[in-house]
Amino acid sequence: MASQEMAHQQQVVKKDIEELIPSYLLGYRDRFEKGKAERFPPARTYDHVIDLKPDFVPRNCKLYPLSPAEQVEQDKFLEENLQKEYIRKLKSPMASPFFFVAKKEKGAL
Repeated sequence: MASQEMAHQQQVVKKDIEELIPSYLLGYRDRFEKGKAERFPPARTYDHVIDLKPDFVPRNCKLYPLSPAEQVEQDKFLEENLQKEYIRKLKSPMASPFFFVAKKEKGAL
């Protein structure tokens, strides 16, 4: 088994970005570069707003508890994406649920 893994690792070759992007998208090459792709346009006060009714009272409930490992992963995800400004802290009394999808790696969430 180890020899098969070594052979597979030898076959993995890192390709240039030009080989990975279809030719009709090469004019947008910079959008595929990791540093530039990790930025969104500048945020405005509200990019999207939902006005709630004046008498609205949010329900106070936890949809489902997280395991300690899931809580660590959620905290890590939130920290990374807040730093990249993909997400920002809510001013709303409501929030969206968060769920995990298992990766192929053994033991990964």
